[in-house]
Amino acid sequence: MLALTEATRTVLPKEPKDQFLFQGNTISKWRIVLVSLTNDDVFGDSDYFEILSKLDRYILDSDKDSILVRGLTLKEMERLIQ
Repeated sequence: MLALTEATRTVLPKEPKDQFLFQGNTISKWRIVLVSLTNDDVFGDSDYFEILSKLDRYILDSDKDSILVRGLTLKEMERLIQ
């Protein structure tokens, strides 16, 4: 699980299974957790790749392995999990 935090620029891997292992094993299921600084709480989570596909308009930069997402407002983050 990786986090996307309100109002925080975040670097996310395009293929986390290629970058992270657990005890030498590939992790096939990935989720993203959404963290609100306004409410000081985790307010949702979803399939990693489903959220990744919705982030196109918020990407500031990318390379072959990762994307840089601008800091999102709470409302923008809420729309990601609707």
